[in-house]
Amino acid sequence: MKILVSACLLGENCKYNGGNNLSPAVLKFLEGHEVIPVCPEVEAGMGCPRIPVEIVNGVLTDKNGNDVDAPMRKTIEARLRQLKAMDIDCAVLKSRSPTCGVKQIYDGTFSGKLVSGSGLFAQALLEAGYRVVDAEDTNSYERLGRDKAPRFLTWSPENRSQLIRIPAAEGEYRRLELRSPDPSANPYLAFALVVYAGLDGLTRGLTPPPPTNVNILAASDTRVKGIEQLPRTLGAAVSAAAGSEFIRRYIPEPVLAAYRARQT
Repeated sequence: MKILVSACLLGENCKYNGGNNLSPAVLKFLEGHEVIPVCPEVEAGMGCPRIPVEIVNGVLTDKNGNDVDAPMRKTIEARLRQLKAMDIDCAVLKSRSPTCGVKQIYDGTFSGKLVSGSGLFAQALLEAGYRVVDAEDTNSYERLGRDKAPRFLTWSPENRSQLIRIPAAEGEYRRLELRSPDPSANPYLAFALVVYAGLDGLTRGLTPPPPTNVNILAASDTRVKGIEQLPRTLGAAVSAAAGSEFIRRYIPEPVLAAYRARQT
């Protein structure tokens, strides 16, 4: 794959304060692929370090109140023309940036408040039909097995470290908790597959394995030896999904194809 990447994520010192946003998770995501670095601010001649900018009433403006919108949009147009000949597969961009932010950007008050929306460059890529990935989405699988996120395919009515937890509640509060999804998951796909998986188990009369009533995150290697684990990268998850007859039965092929295209 050929992937366009915010240069700061690769360790290039092009951040507004002269530093970078080196992301080990992004570097891992990019392994084995052709990488094309990009920094719209530097390409627009804004320098490094530079005065912070945000989108104010639709106009890219620096913290001193200067309108820097026109040169940025001109730079983005030029970069889009270059990309037409590069045949990139996707772009991985810095979160919350006024140019590269994919899901959220700062609200234009320079107060640190976030709002839903995309940066100028990210929006231009999306409108041109490119697949754009928020850099923080690559962190989803990095968290598994640490920070209380589950890693093993286990369940328990007693311990919060499991993939599936059944809290000690009765009546209308009786429930189970699937603890692997994070906010980057597509909730429609996640809930649909959970429902279908439950129905599939009932239809086939499946029974779960014995519960793992220990703190699985603190368990020894001997204790967890042989326990199946969740995929540890986006690529591994996509491969597992592509090879799953169950998932292919319920998720439309165009949706699966879109995820396969992001495989690393």
